[in-house]
Parts: sequence; structure tokens; C-alpha cells
Amino acid sequence: MASADQREREADFAVVLGARVLEGGVPSRALRARVECAVGLYRRGRVRRLLLSGGPSGSGPSEAEVMARLARGAGVPEEALALEPQSRSTAGNASRSARILERLGVRRVLLVSDDFHLFRACRCFWAEGVDAVPVAAPRDERELGWPKRAYWVLREALAVARSPGILFARRPRR
Repeated sequence: MASADQREREADFAVVLGARVLEGGVPSRALRARVECAVGLYRRGRVRRLLLSGGPSGSGPSEAEVMARLARGAGVPEEALALEPQSRSTAGNASRSARILERLGVRRVLLVSDDFHLFRACRCFWAEGVDAVPVAAPRDERELGWPKRAYWVLREALAVARSPGILFARRPRR
């Protein structure tokens, strides 16, 4: 029988938030790390499906499409993938993904992103009624030095300051 902590770390879906796609549809290291983390969750049976969320940042493919290509290349079958290829922000990821999850009858997900992004991302999903459990993608191969880490933390703080209402979002009860 699974422990309460183990059940907390399992869900029908992992929602993977997009990150930058480089010229020519090349995934950034952050995007690659997020997908690898989600694929690991899928392989270990912690989730049954992946919802890949992120729109285009230019004229190339959407973040979701690039993530799907990576997931398929790692052996995740097509039927285990769902895409949300239009959002251009974390709030957009949450609102568009919430609509897809609602149609599928899913209320609880594992939310995959970078550690510094998960505070705000979870609250955006909670505000949409989705019980999002944070899962941080490892940064082993892409360790950020303190200047870049400080930049990303400051960027998140500014994003919260622009939408302070998310600070009051609470995790939905199951």
C-alpha cells in the first residue's frame, strides 16, 4: 500500500510548463530538463499522461510541440501526450491547461517547471481550481551561477508583484 507521501507525488497527469525554444525549433536546456523530468515521472508510473503547455515565441514551433517531439523520442507514446500549444505566459498555461484538464475530468496534477518558477506557477494553477503539486526539474547539467539565478528569482518576484492576487490562491481541496 502506498504511503500518503507517495500518493501525494502521483497523479493522472504531469503538466509540463514550457521554456524557451531556440532558433530552428531547438529546445533550450531548461525545456529539455523539464521534459526529461516529466518523462521520468511517466516511466516510474507516477503519472499516466503528460500535458505539455506552451505556445510559440516566434515563427517556429510552439514549446508544446517541441516538448512532444522530445517526449516521443524518449519513448512516451502519442496517446499519453496532450498539448496546449497557445499560451504565452504562466497564467495562460494555467488557464488553458485548466480547461483541458476539466474536460478530461482531472483535478490534480504534478506540475513540472524550474524550482524558482514553481511558487508562482502553482498559485496560478490553484487560482484556476487545479490541485497542482510542484515537481522541480533538476538543474544538474545546467547549474546556474549566482548572477543568472538572481536574475530568475528577481524575475519571478516581479511577476508576483504584477499579479499580487495569486499570493492569496490556495491549494484546492481534494
